[in-house]
Amino acid sequence: MTLNTTTFEAALKVHYTDDRIKNLVYKNNPFLAIVPKMEAFGGRNLPIPIQYGVPQSRSADFVTARLARTTNSSQFKEFVLTRVKDYCIATIDAETMEASIGNPNAFMEAAASEIDAAIHSCTRSLATALYRDGSGVLGTGGAFGAGALGADQFALATADDVVNLEVGMTIDFVLVAGPAVAGAPRRIDGLDRDSGVVTMAAGTGGVWAGLGWGNALVSTDQIVCEGDFNLKVSGLQAWVPDAAPGAAAFFGVDRTADTTRLGGVRFDNAAAALGKRAALIRATARLAREGGMPTHCFMNHGDYAALLEEMNDKVDYAEVAAYERGDISFAGCLLHTPTGSIRVIPDHNCPMGNVYVLQMDTWKLYSLGGAPKILQADGMRVLRETDSDGIQVRVGYYAQMGCRAPGYNLVITGF
Repeated sequence: MTLNTTTFEAALKVHYTDDRIKNLVYKNNPFLAIVPKMEAFGGRNLPIPIQYGVPQSRSADFVTARLARTTNSSQFKEFVLTRVKDYCIATIDAETMEASIGNPNAFMEAAASEIDAAIHSCTRSLATALYRDGSGVLGTGGAFGAGALGADQFALATADDVVNLEVGMTIDFVLVAGPAVAGAPRRIDGLDRDSGVVTMAAGTGGVWAGLGWGNALVSTDQIVCEGDFNLKVSGLQAWVPDAAPGAAAFFGVDRTADTTRLGGVRFDNAAAALGKRAALIRATARLAREGGMPTHCFMNHGDYAALLEEMNDKVDYAEVAAYERGDISFAGCLLHTPTGSIRVIPDHNCPMGNVYVLQMDTWKLYSLGGAPKILQADGMRVLRETDSDGIQVRVGYYAQMGCRAPGYNLVITGF
């Protein structure tokens, strides 16, 4: 029987079970794996009411308390979550399909490689976004076509941000001189993952001012994947920002009424100048003051390595399981703090220098079905391409992250 979209569809349903997809998604993405999930985010939006103040109609004098009861009631805000979308498409050539007639298992191996890669690409997009602020920013530019750099090259301000970039990715810049993207996307042709040097497609460099990116780029201009600007999941940097949030509405809420209970706790270790372990202990004490009972701490592998070196042999190691998946776990360590023992887990998606101390039962990843998943709204996982000789499998998600008690969570900057 000829292998076609119908017969391949049957094989795909067997090969890509929900369990297999979750294994692909959770592997090497600790925060994405561990955060609680709700996969029935239907409707137009999802309100998360938060009480950030209790009744203040209290006094040792009854008359005073009674008179205050009408004006000093509980304080509430309501974050109204809306979903964002993300896609990656795997395309499989028809000739490859026909060349595999009589041996569909061989074709499945070839097709699985491309589909797995699409799932991986969409997963990395989500796992990275869960740490970011929803803007889609993946890093900051450093030097542009200067010194030892070629005309088509630039160096990242933080070399570790190269983990967020891929050869073939089309990027644009968010200009410090203006909030909008420059509107002249260019393709990445090469990455030096040691130095953080990015090589653009040949001929698009030269004088950086001539790229269609307006004036010459400066070291504070930020990198964003084409089509992502301000359309990503609002992650930890959005819910617990590095600086106290201003009056700009966040899911409909002005957080200036109480920037801690509505926007999390901040601890600036660049100013405190403490060691890694001391910073974590001091910061969790600050969180304890707010009533937080943190359970997990996430940081970059580089920061985690420095913490282990500082602690020498006084380390209690631990395995941390994924949400509702005891068969998937991540290596970490226990840190004893004023709020009790917390699990410290390295995650390469976490920005270097930022550490997040979280009470995990206050967080949830809300999605319409799995995130990510193979999209099949019409019941078909495989589609015939209309503009090329092949088939496609679409991977994506519709999701948003929410927190029902931001004030019980903490970010440490300058770690």
